Amino acid sequence: MTWYKYNVEKAVKLYLDSNVPPNKIILGISTYGRAYWLKDGNKNKLEALTDTDRPMLRGKFTGLKGTLTKYEMCDMTWTKKVTKNKAKAPYSYNVKDKIWVGYDDKESIKRKIDTLVKPNNLGGVGVWTLGLDDFSGMYCGKKDGSNKFPLINAIKKELE
Repeated sequence: MTWYKYNVEKAVKLYLDSNVPPNKIILGISTYGRAYWLKDGNKNKLEALTDTDRPMLRGKFTGLKGTLTKYEMCDMTWTKKVTKNKAKAPYSYNVKDKIWVGYDDKESIKRKIDTLVKPNNLGGVGVWTLGLDDFSGMYCGKKDGSNKFPLINAIKKELE
């Protein structure tokens, strides 16, 4: 498979090599994950086969097809979170339920800003979407409302 040949680093490089002014490039960061059903829960690496015979996975709260919000992911049970991989972004899986989700977290956001936005003097960061982060602070972290918008705040912290 060659999916990893198409990534955010190569997209930024393509724009810059095409003489797009860096200040006109806004790096998009999502507050959701792309979710898939696995054919086999025990085969769960980056290039794992997905079960396309099943309807797309839907988030518990939003019902969005193939998408899990930050708060939906925090509300689920995961077998493992994998952070060291060639995608340079985390993914989590649940062997029993055969679910796989790829997403950004605070560390991958920091890496993107520190390696792409700042050194290339990009115009900034765009987020899709505020409402998909843990806006209540009740699902991720302490679950007491003190950790509202964890991903948005990670972006803010890195850009200050």
